[in-house]
Amino acid sequence: MTESEARIILDRIGVLFPDWQAWTGKLQSNATVVGWLSALMSVDIQHVRTVLADWQFGRRKCPETYERERLVYLAVEAARQIQAKQTEKEIHRDELRTYHAHAAEAEQRRKNYQPVRVAGLGQAAIDFARAVEEICRETGRPRSQWTPADRAVYDRRCQEILKRFDTVSGVV
Repeated sequence: MTESEARIILDRIGVLFPDWQAWTGKLQSNATVVGWLSALMSVDIQHVRTVLADWQFGRRKCPETYERERLVYLAVEAARQIQAKQTEKEIHRDELRTYHAHAAEAEQRRKNYQPVRVAGLGQAAIDFARAVEEICRETGRPRSQWTPADRAVYDRRCQEILKRFDTVSGVV
């Protein structure tokens, strides 16, 4: 807010709080008013007007009479709180907007996804599993109890399966 707007706000505070205005008329130093003006100039005038209207109509608790020295600073603090809430709402609104944009992009990527297909890969996995089952049936031991000889038999069968699919398959 500008200095002239800050002076208007000080006049408005004086109207709302007549004993505050009487007290400020007895101030010996103009430096206090300059401090108030600079504090008011650090916030938006609309936020301060909202605070004053809230005090006037009982939507916000008015400062006590003994707080008259801090009256302007209390108005500035309340205006900053309003501004912070508005900023937070805007941030959440932007986050929601970008969330929807990112979600739409992710959905489009999922729709456009084409997995790499290798011919026979599924059958090779079936053959590996079948080799495990055959060795378990032949030895009578589960895979967790295989001996090094059982593992060697499995590795030999896997190599045969790989050779069979290596010559047949290719990247499609």
